Amino acid sequence: MEQHLVSRLRRILPAAALLLAVSCSKDEADIVQLPTPQTIEATPTETSLQLEWAAVEKASRYELQAGSETGYAFETVVEQPRYELTGLEPYSEYAVRVRAIISAGNYSDSEWSAWTTFRTLDRTVAEAFDGGTGSEEEPYRISRPSHLALLAQVVNNRESGYCEPGVHYILTDDLDLSRYDNWTPIGLGPEDGRYPYENPDRAFQGVFDGDGHTISGLKVELTGETTFTSAGLFGVNDGTIRNLNVAGSVHATTTAVDKSYVLAGGITGFNIIAYEDSMNTRPGSGAIESCTFRGSVSASCGPDTQGEADAGGICGMAESGNIDYCNVTLGDGDLLATAGGTVSMAGGIVGAMNGGRISHCSFNGTGSLECAFTAAPEGYYVYAQAGGIAGSVTDAAIESCNVEFGGTLRIPDGGAANCNAGLVCGNSGASVTDCFAKFSGNATIHSGGTINFGGIAGTLSGSSQGAMTLATAELGGTLTIGQTDNYSDVNVGGIYGSAASAVISACKASISAAIDITSQVSDATTNVNAGGIAGLGSLLTAGCHAEWDEAASVRITSDRTNFGGVAGMVLSGDSYSYLVGCYALCNGRVEIAPNSGSDYTANAGGIAGNFSGYSMIWPVVMEIPAFMHGCYALVESDFAITDGSAKGVAGYSEAAVCTGIYWGSNKGGIGEDLAGCEAFASLDQAGFEAAIEQMNAAIANSAIASLVQVSYVYDAAKGIPVLSDAQ
Repeated sequence: MEQHLVSRLRRILPAAALLLAVSCSKDEADIVQLPTPQTIEATPTETSLQLEWAAVEKASRYELQAGSETGYAFETVVEQPRYELTGLEPYSEYAVRVRAIISAGNYSDSEWSAWTTFRTLDRTVAEAFDGGTGSEEEPYRISRPSHLALLAQVVNNRESGYCEPGVHYILTDDLDLSRYDNWTPIGLGPEDGRYPYENPDRAFQGVFDGDGHTISGLKVELTGETTFTSAGLFGVNDGTIRNLNVAGSVHATTTAVDKSYVLAGGITGFNIIAYEDSMNTRPGSGAIESCTFRGSVSASCGPDTQGEADAGGICGMAESGNIDYCNVTLGDGDLLATAGGTVSMAGGIVGAMNGGRISHCSFNGTGSLECAFTAAPEGYYVYAQAGGIAGSVTDAAIESCNVEFGGTLRIPDGGAANCNAGLVCGNSGASVTDCFAKFSGNATIHSGGTINFGGIAGTLSGSSQGAMTLATAELGGTLTIGQTDNYSDVNVGGIYGSAASAVISACKASISAAIDITSQVSDATTNVNAGGIAGLGSLLTAGCHAEWDEAASVRITSDRTNFGGVAGMVLSGDSYSYLVGCYALCNGRVEIAPNSGSDYTANAGGIAGNFSGYSMIWPVVMEIPAFMHGCYALVESDFAITDGSAKGVAGYSEAAVCTGIYWGSNKGGIGEDLAGCEAFASLDQAGFEAAIEQMNAAIANSAIASLVQVSYVYDAAKGIPVLSDAQ
């Protein structure tokens, strides 16, 4: 019954409403309400809002209301669809609404539009900070872009109470700097152009806490006139910058022509522990912590053909100090680039670093990382160094860093430059520990000097002994190298390109890249060396392994080539060289062909292309062997070598000592006659386990057993021997 009643009411009520409408007067029935004004827009200044909205047909006037949370209230009636609110506070929000009014005809006033909020512009430079005393407990508060500009002003003008060490600042809101066509860096550095390490004048020396906020719209176009130019949100940092996110673009150049330094970084151009504080008398100096940058950074030496250009997503150059827990992202179209005179260094985090530490930092994206020159350089000390974390580090540790890059890495025309490029660092003069790198983009290097490329580091060298451990590289994409000098090497490795006296341990590389190398080398002392771990092996490489994917391809056009599953070449020189507890799984395709055909030599092996010691008979008989202990290779690659063939262990060897070395292949034409090397009895568990006992014994009995903690076990899931607890 109840449902039936509801149904009848639903039919009756609309009919009753219709009868009621008909009974109304004709004039009331014809009244039409004006439409609500739409699309309110505002052009702001520091103290006004020029409002405008779409006109409403039939409207004779408009009523406008405005208000703010701070108590501002305003109301007026205007005849035109525009009005300027004046006398407003800078950088303040005001809500506005309007309605159309009619004075005659069968129309009624419109509904009010929705409240629309607009903000007035900020002052260029604030008169004071937004509170605080500068102490750690009550830092100066920065809530507007003008407050940040005030910070730049007081530091660059050396105003007492603001620029000294220990003064604290905190960012309390996100800031948009897009109104500043050319941002003035906080801490421009010495006016006389002296290197700030000895003169930290006009450097930021306080503590800046971004509190997790973002500064966007940064644009820096700095042209220096002295031999030192440093650009970024901060120019020179001798304090602490932390918890800050920055997005925008930074570019630095110079008009100087006398061996200038041009530095650019997303956070700071130059990071420093000043000389007076280098003994840690002021903890926290030169620290950058938990910062991110997204955008473009570039540095150019302009007319200075003898200058140095360094650029990094976080910092251009760091003269000691620490950079921890930072991230840089290069999006599509973003560029991180240098154009140096004789030195050009570009890094995802830092261009160059001399002392200190980079830890727990990451670099990712699909943009471009480029290291170039303003003109083709000449001379011996000419360098181009590029890396996903750092272009070059000296006496600085890189720890627990991560790179995942699918963009472009380029050294377009190195002239006579020595080029070092790696997915973590171009050159490391200290230690690299627990780092991961994955590359799926396109890398190209063209130079007339030595070229070193590595999945982790291009080269390990410098004033201190280099070391690398627990590094993993996944090298995909493409790598194209063109080398135009007869007397310079090309070294390419899945972990490192070349090393002098470094120790490399517990590293692994997976390679699926298409690698194409063309070189003019023809001198008997120069080579193209390519390997799964190393191009040119170091003092000690231990506990490492390389896996060449079936998709991998290597094409080398050179008159002197060494290719190996682990190392292209291992060559003892002033000291012994060791390859201990390493293995390679070789798949894919390898092509080696001559360039000019002059003195053509091609060596390829499952472990090394050339594994040799050093020997001479005049003026004295002397031999410094190269040692290989407990290594193996499974060689299933398709080799196409002009006038040559691949071997199971080493394509060429002399003055070598090998113990516990094994190889295996299902391919025809692979053999090995090097003493101390033998084929697996069978490529199954029984054959592998028999070899494991011999390989582990060779490692344990080696002269450096105390330095190498590595052994093999059989992995039933993979069906091969694998390394256990490599350190």
